[in-house]
Amino acid sequence: MNLKARRGKKRRDLFDAQEDIDRQRDGLIGRIEAQLSQRKIVSLVFLFRWTLV
Repeated sequence: MNLKARRGKKRRDLFDAQEDIDRQRDGLIGRIEAQLSQRKIVSLVFLFRWTLV
């Protein structure tokens, strides 16, 4: 394989790796956004009252 062909292959490999990273990043961002958009409901379960005599 000559030098130009090897350089072209390396460029394609780099481009493919960057595309994979971009897809993974987009997926992670989507999952984080979904988690952030979830609503949390807090409800009172127990109530204690103290009285000092």
